[in-house]
Formats: sequence, structure tokens, C-alpha cells
Amino acid sequence: MVAERGIAYGGSYLDPGYDIRIDSEKPYDGPSPLVGFRVIAVRKK
Repeated sequence: MVAERGIAYGGSYLDPGYDIRIDSEKPYDGPSPLVGFRVIAVRKK
């Protein structure tokens, strides 16, 4: 999830499958355990 101007994008782990996408929007007014970012690592062989 990312937050911009009072809107959080990306869904949380508690959302149904359809809402876990970058186009999913939710109101955001402060810190929440459901708003954050996901770290992605790529393993090189």
C-alpha cells in the first residue's frame, strides 16, 4: 500500500482478492496497521 493525499492504494492482507491491486483505494487519515509498504527482494542465481 502507498498513501497519497488522504488515499491509500493497494489493499491490505485483510482485503478480499479483488481489492489487493494498485487500483484499490481507501481513505487514509493517519497511521494504521493496514497501511504500509511491501518489500520485494529478487534472488539472483
